[in-house]
Amino acid sequence: MRWVVHIKEDVLTGKTVYKARFFLSSAEAGYFAMSQCAQKIKFVAMLLNKVTGGKNILTSILCEDIMGAIFTGENQQIGTRRRHIDINYHHIKNMIDKGPLYIVFI
Repeated sequence: MRWVVHIKEDVLTGKTVYKARFFLSSAEAGYFAMSQCAQKIKFVAMLLNKVTGGKNILTSILCEDIMGAIFTGENQQIGTRRRHIDINYHHIKNMIDKGPLYIVFI
């Protein structure tokens, strides 16, 4: 799994994780990576919001290549195949619903 946070062309932070956890599906692995990336995006957005004096000037776009992870993130209902995902990773659903984060399929 790999994720990178950019502002325009500049790289702010990134991480590559090899077998940090056992996943039952590629959708779960993608959802885990989306969750970690969303945490970093939220931190950077809060930092920039503080530096600019409360002006929210950036829209956060998260690019994902696994449709199952996107589906899990955008839908509030959790099916029988997604019940085993830890509740700590579901904060991404709130970020998508409130609007500061958009997920795009690449």
